[in-house]
Amino acid sequence: MLKQTFSVLIADDDKDILNSVNNYLCRFAKQFKDDIRVYCASSAAEILGIYSDIKINAIILDYHFEGGMSGDEIIDKIADPFGKTLIVLMSGRERKELEGIIIKRFRNLGDRFKFLRKPFDHLQIQAIYLEIQKHIASQPYPFTLAYAYDSFSKTTTSQGKVTALKDLVESITKYSVSILLADILHTDKANKIKIDLLLRSGITFGAWITWLHNILEYFDKNNKVAFIPELLEFFRNCRHGNTKLIDFLRKFKNEIRDLEIGHGYLREEGWYENIANEYAPIIEYYYRQLSFISKYQLLVPEKIDFDENNFIKYTIRQLMGTDIKFPLVAIDLKIQLKLSQVYLYEKDDKILSLHPFLLHNICNNCSCPRLYMIEDINQTHVVYNAFCNHRLFDKKNLSILNSQLSSK
Repeated sequence: MLKQTFSVLIADDDKDILNSVNNYLCRFAKQFKDDIRVYCASSAAEILGIYSDIKINAIILDYHFEGGMSGDEIIDKIADPFGKTLIVLMSGRERKELEGIIIKRFRNLGDRFKFLRKPFDHLQIQAIYLEIQKHIASQPYPFTLAYAYDSFSKTTTSQGKVTALKDLVESITKYSVSILLADILHTDKANKIKIDLLLRSGITFGAWITWLHNILEYFDKNNKVAFIPELLEFFRNCRHGNTKLIDFLRKFKNEIRDLEIGHGYLREEGWYENIANEYAPIIEYYYRQLSFISKYQLLVPEKIDFDENNFIKYTIRQLMGTDIKFPLVAIDLKIQLKLSQVYLYEKDDKILSLHPFLLHNICNNCSCPRLYMIEDINQTHVVYNAFCNHRLFDKKNLSILNSQLSSK
């Protein structure tokens, strides 16, 4: 399993239990070479305070707290609309007291709920640690990446795999460029962004790679902190062997994307098999290294209401995983979002609009909502494409891009 980075909150009013679980987790993190941050709390107020301030991946909490809410009651107070937090309830209480609660939580939370019996030993905490690793690894990627990878995984012919690999590589590149450009566009509005983007000549895959290179240079020269700092590190430092990712993208473009696929030549199945065998493990490696991207929820708000505390209550569509129906979720926020715009969300004070790089719109051909990503830009309009391969043409967003981004 790849090295993982995650945060765990341990909650118990017994300091010996806190220290014991903390020591076990740190020991296992060292064993598995993970980067783990452990936070400790001894009351409901501390638990909810830490959870609201810090991105917590797993909570291990006691059932009984002296003079306060029970662990079961605390679970009800945890705001986790996207179901990203693994919850482990631990207790040494009698079966009669716990059985109904455990059944209820398993039914409500499913695989996100685990029970740890006190007193516990080394192997039981290790099993919980492995469950945390599994939970984090199973988090869905944004739709554009998840759908491309799913198509690759289900393809049975070698020729189909090579085509799917091309689509996956392009999806990773385009999605990453869209995030980084949106980051610059929405945080540096005072100045026209000085990046050469070739806006008037149409976008080839080579142009996307050039965009990526120029964007990375922009962040470096301006010492900017990215909305997703891990994404910058991914392109700066991620290697397969001695090859940097951006150099691999150029190699894939020159040797596969342009030379063979781009010209539409058909080869023997054996040739495609050799290419798939050579490139698939490398691309899968880079895809797995992108697992941090699942921490950032891709969403689009569809409905807005206000409660008595001036919290904004949204009904949003989750644009994660491979579900083309994009399930609806209710979420409370303190800030106002524009309906129908696509956003990246981590928590209340960390939200990024991806407009106009990603759009959520009804497909005129399918009559269904689709997630669109920029495919091309020419002198008259922006061309967007969805997974159904139907295009959307937009003139208004061309003026937005031209007004904020420099071009050759």
